[in-house]
Amino acid sequence: MMSSSLIEFTRIELDYRFDKDQNFISLKNNTDNEFILENEGTKYILLGSDTISFEFKNKNLNLKIYENKDKLIQEMNIDFSEYKINGIGGDSFIESPNGKIMIKNLKSMDIIYDSNLNDLLVKCIIVFKINSNDNIYPILIKKSNCGINIPYSDTTISINQILRIKNTFIKGRQLFLNRKGTKVNTDNNILYNIISDPSNTYFSNGFILNSYNFSNSIN
Repeated sequence: MMSSSLIEFTRIELDYRFDKDQNFISLKNNTDNEFILENEGTKYILLGSDTISFEFKNKNLNLKIYENKDKLIQEMNIDFSEYKINGIGGDSFIESPNGKIMIKNLKSMDIIYDSNLNDLLVKCIIVFKINSNDNIYPILIKKSNCGINIPYSDTTISINQILRIKNTFIKGRQLFLNRKGTKVNTDNNILYNIISDPSNTYFSNGFILNSYNFSNSIN
């Protein structure tokens, strides 16, 4: 469960780098009531209609929501370690009514275009911090490597990201094996994805991508 009538996630940062575990989460209070949030033994005050961000170490997020200080009204358990790492580099451009916006600059409640140029609401930004390991790593696709102006600028994607070019679906691994993309060997890579409402496709650098869907993302 990624949201409730009480709160919703607006940004999730998951750290999969070696010897690091710096995960962050941002939450928005959907009510006018004040809540106490508890995670990993630490409590936070979340004011009515406000947002809060905090760090968590364990990928299995256990979040308790209290009202009146000690009345437990909801508990959320999300095992982020089960979810697939996929996304695109932060400098990738997203098409929107306000022109092209780098995905790293998008925020919750921004409006972008879906693949039919209809307005699409960004509900949450998800960020993956990864090393270049043997299983999951980013690849660089140079400008026009997949056709004329596709992509229209150098683009970084995860090896298991699925792209669409017109009516053809292509996985990052296929592009790598076909020498359309090269492995990025540097560490401390950051990939971004979008959770939209409704879940839909969007444009980035000439590619069509699916917005991130947690219910379909278990490895």
